[in-house]
Formats: sequence, structure tokens, C-alpha cells
Amino acid sequence: MKKKGLIIRGTVVAVLIAGVMITGCKKDDTKKVNVGKASPEKTIETYCNSLVEKKYADILDLAYFPKSDYITSEKIKDSKSGFIDKMVEENEGVKDCTYDKIDETKDIISYKLIITTDNGDETRDIEVRKKDGKIVLDDLYAERYIKVFKDSKVSIDGKKVTGKTESKEDDGNQVEIYTITVLPDAEYDITVTHPVFDDEEVVLSEESLDYVKYPIWQDQKMGFDDNMIDLTAITQDYFKKEYKEELNTDICEGCVEIVKTVLEDGDINTLNKYFLNNNAEEFVSSNPDLNGTNRVGLKEEYDIEFKQILDSSINQIKYIDKNQLKLSVVVSYQCNMSYKNKDAIVLGGSRDSVRGDHMTLDLYCTKDGDVWKISSWD
Repeated sequence: MKKKGLIIRGTVVAVLIAGVMITGCKKDDTKKVNVGKASPEKTIETYCNSLVEKKYADILDLAYFPKSDYITSEKIKDSKSGFIDKMVEENEGVKDCTYDKIDETKDIISYKLIITTDNGDETRDIEVRKKDGKIVLDDLYAERYIKVFKDSKVSIDGKKVTGKTESKEDDGNQVEIYTITVLPDAEYDITVTHPVFDDEEVVLSEESLDYVKYPIWQDQKMGFDDNMIDLTAITQDYFKKEYKEELNTDICEGCVEIVKTVLEDGDINTLNKYFLNNNAEEFVSSNPDLNGTNRVGLKEEYDIEFKQILDSSINQIKYIDKNQLKLSVVVSYQCNMSYKNKDAIVLGGSRDSVRGDHMTLDLYCTKDGDVWKISSWD
């Protein structure tokens, strides 16, 4: 069984032209080639020599790298050990390498390599650029996509990432996606700053990519987009301190008052101060927890008396912009409950009890001056 080699972009050859000489590159007659401004022919010869002699670092010197702020000589140097490790694994037992030119375009010459190994012969297609005599190795560099919340600022190795971004809605959040070209075997320090959320830092490398890549669903199964770096996972704990305090005071405490007023059959109009458009009654009537729809069965069987609020918390956050968020607020409370049917037989307990329950309020909130108010809902 042949070993899978380093992935190399190329064109598959169907027919070899008769009479073309195949040049061999053996360890005992290798020639030193100056590849500073190498021709494609000299480059492919040097590649074969280096492959046979296991001089994998020399192969890296032959490779083409696209122009990118994140592919520097220092990063190439940092990625060298990872590249060599892969080449060692993928080229074990190589004894000889020959090549044949199989195609040519305006910019590229394609070659077929015939590689003799301990397990027999393998073939690989490889492309060399005419312009600079560099080999094109597609898995040597890669495009990565960094997904962040709208209004974020992204820096890589301390340098601000600029350029056009893709803006879109993703799972209810307004996000921006940066496209960068990097070396998979190098490490990059990514820093994200945002006006609402705490700063986030991640070291991007081949290993850490497993923890930040983007989950996708296909045929009801979850997989991952290996190229998408998702930096949008948030909870209430990721709010900047001032935003967390504002939302707890303006929205969470407001939701507590809404739930308490409804359970005590209070005046709904007193709640308008928490609403941008003074429409508390409309909000209450549209929410199945607040309007009693979700408690019809209980009310038929029990007399229910509100006792106390236990807690309130933001359960889910969707970012729209720094002055508008979508939140899911959960308010927990206790009620005294007793059976309406005085003749009912109660097994293993009292006719009267204290029951804990909660209401979920899904809402949009907008910052009105210095105060957050409920602006709309689904």
C-alpha cells in the first residue's frame, strides 16, 4: 500500500509523450543547484535531490508563499519544524526520485514525480511557477476566517487587522468575518477588543484550532469548519463590567418587577417606565408566561398566591450593536399553592405547598440615553 504524500496541487497526466527523457536524481550523483533565481527545471531537480537526501528544510526554501502580512520570514522559520515533521512522516523509505514535464501554461509548468520507495513506486504531480521558479505546495499556507461580533477590533501579533470584512447575521448575532492567509504550522497571537464584551485572546496554531473552529450542521450531524475561527461564544460573564451592571439594573430588575406585578395582579401601566415605547401591556399580553397561557392547567387545579422572587439572570445574548441587544431573561420565583378541590386525596404530602417556578422573557433592549429599555420582542 502506498503512503499518502504531501498534498501538492497539480494536473493529472493521462499520456506520456514518447521520446521525452526522464531525468533521475540519486543520492550519489546529486548536483548542487543555486536556486536564488532558479529555473523551473533546476527547482524540480533540487526538489528531487532534497527529497532523496531527506533535506526537507531545503524544500521549504523552494516553496512559493503568497503575499500576506502574516507570512513573514520569521513565521516561515517558526513553521519549519512542523513542516519537516510532516515530510519525515510522509516520505519514509524514499530511495529515488525522477521527474517528467507533463504540462505548461503561461505561468506554471507541471511535472510528474516518480518516487521509488521501500514499498514500490509512487507518483505525484507538482507545479512550479515560471516567474520565480518556486514550487506550489497548497497545504503550506491556508486561508482562515475569523468571526467576531460587529464593532470588534482584531489584532494579530500586535498589528491591527485591516481590509474588507464580510458583515452578516449569524444565529441572531451581527458579526464580521475577516479573511487572512497564514501558515498552519506557525503560531499567531489573536486579540479581539469590543466596546461591550471583555477582550479576548487566543493563540492560533494547528493544535489550538480544534478549540476555536466553527461548528456546522449537515444531515442532522454536527461537524466543524476547520478554517473558521469562531470568537463569538458569549455569556453574561463576558460583558464589560459597566455593561453588566447597567443590564442587571435596567433590564433584569425591570423584568423582576414585570413578573412580580403580573403575579400580584398589579397595575401593568406602572411598568411602562421599563419600555421605550410605553407599551408594557402589549408586552405582557403577548408573552405566554406573563399572560397566563402557560399556567392555565395549574390555575384550574390550584389556588396560587405569589410568595417571593428568587433570582433573575440573562440566559442568552444576541448582539446587534453596542446600543441594541436581544436578551433572554429568566426570573425565578416561589408561590404558595393549595388544591381547590378540598375533597381531593393527597398521597405522600400536604394539600398546601410552596412551589418554585420561573418565567422566560425574550426581548430586545435599546439604550435610551444612559438607560436600557425594552424596545421590542418577537
